[in-house]
Amino acid sequence: MFSLRFGNKFHLILGNKFHLILGNKFHQIFGNKFPLIFGNKFPLIFGNKFPLIFGNKFPLIFGNKFPLIFGNKFPLIFGNKFPLIFGNKFPLVFGNKFPLIFGNKFSLIFGNKLILIFGNKFSLIFENKFTLI
Repeated sequence: MFSLRFGNKFHLILGNKFHLILGNKFHQIFGNKFPLIFGNKFPLIFGNKFPLIFGNKFPLIFGNKFPLIFGNKFPLIFGNKFPLIFGNKFPLVFGNKFPLIFGNKFSLIFGNKLILIFGNKFSLIFENKFTLI
């Protein structure tokens, strides 16, 4: 189980198989293999190099402060203040502006319910804790 405060509950269900073990092994299948495939082949390049090391050192500290760098610098603070206004409309800027379309439809409503479709079904519900299944 993985606990992450995101203002609310956070159910992460990546349509198919999804074993996420942060800080340990990281077996993630977004509809396909995991050089992060969001409906397409996508070797985790949000604008540039991405210091996101799953299954090894993990500079992404959920529930703490941590700088998430998606092409630009911006502190993404989960469980704290959060400059990203989830629960409002916003085009997430990952190196470029784009209304977050990862292979399919994408309803971004953080702070409420959020249905993310990454190539497959993907329900993300930010509500309280962060339960990764």
